Amino acid sequence: MDWLREMLKSLGVDEKRIEEIVSKAEDDKESEIAGLKQKNSELLGKLKRKDDGEAGKSVELEEQISELKEQLARVTKESEKTRKALEKERDDYKTLATNEQTAVSKLVLDNGLTEALTKAGVRKELLPAARALLKEQGILSVKSEGDIRKAVAKLVKDGKEEEIELNEYVEKHFISTDTGKAFLSPSGNSGAGGVVNSEGGSTTKKWADMNLRERTALHKANPVLAAELAKAN
Repeated sequence: MDWLREMLKSLGVDEKRIEEIVSKAEDDKESEIAGLKQKNSELLGKLKRKDDGEAGKSVELEEQISELKEQLARVTKESEKTRKALEKERDDYKTLATNEQTAVSKLVLDNGLTEALTKAGVRKELLPAARALLKEQGILSVKSEGDIRKAVAKLVKDGKEEEIELNEYVEKHFISTDTGKAFLSPSGNSGAGGVVNSEGGSTTKKWADMNLRERTALHKANPVLAAELAKAN
């Protein structure tokens, strides 16, 4: 019953318990099948006995053999049913584990981005838009080191993949760009690409709080930031 052993192992059952369950299942199945085969053999033997002169005995024995075959078929069917149930339980467990891993990875990535962006001076109200913009680039991932998970960026340089810390990526490859500077607070932004209001000055308003003139001015000054703010709204 290798399939049962592998299934129990994937469900996290320890080796000692796995062997106990498999051994018990094999013993039960072999015992029941052996009993049926023995009975079947005895009945076939009686059919072959020439001295069996009882009228109608052969017919009776054939009926009993047929019944034993049906019992054997039921045992086989129940065994298959049990196997399928365990396989479904295994698949459900795998799906649950995958969903949990995906949720944990998303949380680690979001927390890592929030920490790196906040440290770099990104305005609090623009964090959702900045996170969304960076994740859309498809270069961020979660790396596992034992029980520790952390978010990293993977860049391709000279045809080779290079892995760098998230803080370093945000500082060197995002905040230093015109797009990234637009997410900084006024004190950390020289003004280039910054968010402007209808009078040309800076603003810390959210997209939902801007009027039509302010949104139009932002689209002209920084269309990328405007799009991200609208998406994060």
